[in-house]
Amino acid sequence: MNIRPLRETDYGQVLPMLQKLHTLHVTHRPDLFRATEEALPIEEFRSYVEGEDVCSAAAEGEGGVLEGVCLAVRRSKPSQDPRWHDRDLIYLEALYVPEEYRRRGVGKALVDAVRAQARRHGVRLIEFQVWLMPDGAFDFYRSIGFQPQYCSMTDRFHEEEESTL
Repeated sequence: MNIRPLRETDYGQVLPMLQKLHTLHVTHRPDLFRATEEALPIEEFRSYVEGEDVCSAAAEGEGGVLEGVCLAVRRSKPSQDPRWHDRDLIYLEALYVPEEYRRRGVGKALVDAVRAQARRHGVRLIEFQVWLMPDGAFDFYRSIGFQPQYCSMTDRFHEEEESTL
């Protein structure tokens, strides 16, 4: 496996991966995600390939087959509030490894590549959201050194519950 920067020519292999990831999100969080024909339009994909703030990576196996993808970008968050520090971080937008390549170190290698790019940018923080779904993502991120920093609480109630109020 070769970890390398993401290329525009990878779009044909990346789109089905991101579509599976999006379908997983739609299935488990339909309150947040809508089903779409195309999980990531080509124009948006280009933003993860081009530019100096891009930290995306691809895991390429034999014959040029992609075994995983990580979309990540640098974000600077200046604070207008004197009580908060400005933040400079790499935001991990998406990480996907198809089932047949999981538990082989592909996901960790992709995240390690993003970590290395972050260091080259002088950034010491990677941030992302991981949904608590039965797909194992939360446990995977913990296993490679990420620690939860905050918890977002939600209450999803149903229409029939509202009618009893």
